Amino acid sequence: MSPLDPRDLNFDTCDRLTAIDDIVRRLDPAGAGIVLDVGGHPGYLARLLKPRRVITLDGAPISRKPYVRGTGTGLPFSSNSIDIAVASDTLEHVPPEARERFLAEIWRVTSRYALLAGPYDTAGVALAEARLCDLINDMRAAPDPWLEEHDRHGLPDLTATRTFMEHRGGRCAVIPSGDLVVWLGMFCFSALADLVPGAPEVWSEFVRAFNTHFRSAPPCHASYRHLLLVAKGQAPLPELPAPGPPPNEANIEAQVDALGTLFRGLRDALVSLATQREASSVESAHLQQMERALQHQESVIRSLRERLAAYENSALHRALHRLMGRES
Repeated sequence: MSPLDPRDLNFDTCDRLTAIDDIVRRLDPAGAGIVLDVGGHPGYLARLLKPRRVITLDGAPISRKPYVRGTGTGLPFSSNSIDIAVASDTLEHVPPEARERFLAEIWRVTSRYALLAGPYDTAGVALAEARLCDLINDMRAAPDPWLEEHDRHGLPDLTATRTFMEHRGGRCAVIPSGDLVVWLGMFCFSALADLVPGAPEVWSEFVRAFNTHFRSAPPCHASYRHLLLVAKGQAPLPELPAPGPPPNEANIEAQVDALGTLFRGLRDALVSLATQREASSVESAHLQQMERALQHQESVIRSLRERLAAYENSALHRALHRLMGRES
């Protein structure tokens, strides 16, 4: 199994894996413990943490070894057999009625730490996902399956998840990760990528609008993802950066809505430009076809003129003139 450079992945996966990697190395500097990555197909975390021992568990039929096929609501491990149990961007894909069972299984198998990373129903996150869906659903034949499942199940409640673990004796810390506005902007850029070539004027207008509306806006202090770190038994919580100021929910929603509107305008401009380019291309092709037809007609006319000139200089032409009394 080759090591992984997270910079080779998309920005969101890179952010998520880098944050988890940092926490795991703080929890176990020597790398002696066993890490379980629940829902970790295709094994990115195992590659990133190499040479640590990482077991990847998922329901998918194929993954990188060491791999166990199973589900988070029935982990095939004995109690307290895992040093660090990680569930990354997984809980939001578990149906609400099964989430407590999922969390109970994570708590059961870990002996020291649980790390539950992913989008929760915190300020602005559901709205940002909805605005992204608004953008891409008009551009694709089918909705994004991951975001569609987020919406169908509803995002997990961070406070309720923390309370569940604390009632079992866990000591918890919450680590925000990934700026929400940047997350939305980057995924919107990605969704529009197919419309971008040949549109420098549109991009110029977009960048100007982005700088106007967002560079000068007060920070909303909102994160797309949160990492809930749970210490079990005598395991100490590591020193973590002090939390920032609480998010201003009204400011978050205003920025998310403004960014969603900005990208929908960019999408419409790019679609319009693409339509104009297509129409121009069709018109150009039609003109080229007419020009080729005209050139063919001119070639036919030249050929006829040459044949007529040859006939006028022929003996047959002179004989016919004599018979018709036209030659002196």
